[in-house]
Amino acid sequence: DDRLQYGESETISFVARSEGYEGDDLAAIEQIVEGSADLTSVSLPTLSRPHARFLFSLAYWVATHGYGVVSSEAAMLTKLRDLLTLPAADCEAIERTVRAIVAKSEGSKLTHEALAELKSFCAQI
Repeated sequence: DDRLQYGESETISFVARSEGYEGDDLAAIEQIVEGSADLTSVSLPTLSRPHARFLFSLAYWVATHGYGVVSSEAAMLTKLRDLLTLPAADCEAIERTVRAIVAKSEGSKLTHEALAELKSFCAQI
């Protein structure tokens, strides 16, 4: 759909804060999550490549929750990929990894173990 649902946005904001995002980076993430910023107008210049990958992995996880990725969510993910300047190959690898983690976890619940696995993967690719 066009907007994050309450549980989806809360998940992303909670994870961003728990992962240590702060200041301008956290503010930019929360603007995106709240829908108060157009993805094309947000700048995240201080995110490291692993953090950018991790942010994309969380967005993909949330987008796959429920009925899978619909066209508007796919468009948002493409905008986010471009904003984060991530190569398509990295994002495809992240998407495969998220699907594999979801398949072996308890439904689509984002657990501490799943977060650790995602974070580790995003630091390695």
